[in-house]
Amino acid sequence: MESTMIHRTERGQIFICNKCDKYHFEFGNVVLAFSEEQLREFAEWVLGLDGDHWEETCSDTVYRRKIHVPVSGCHLRFALNLEELGEVKRLLWRAVMQHRIGEPQDRKVVFVN
Repeated sequence: MESTMIHRTERGQIFICNKCDKYHFEFGNVVLAFSEEQLREFAEWVLGLDGDHWEETCSDTVYRRKIHVPVSGCHLRFALNLEELGEVKRLLWRAVMQHRIGEPQDRKVVFVN
């Protein structure tokens, strides 16, 4: 498979397949394929997750990983702990925001402190 690496972390990566034109998100043993728009929507949703809230809300469940990320269109969820969520957020931020996936190329991102 010919592909272009977008970003990689210790446990994950995002790349685009030059044959199918899909963005592939791999983290741990989860692999998802997205269109450009789907990847941006997924990233925005994950980046908005409050990991501390979900750790607290699900603290009395038997799940070892308390943060569950649903996959649109099916009954699949993948489970993360706070550390893993942080890494997924960094991976998606770098891939989507810094590489401007799903954004018009003339749009500028402004960071306000």
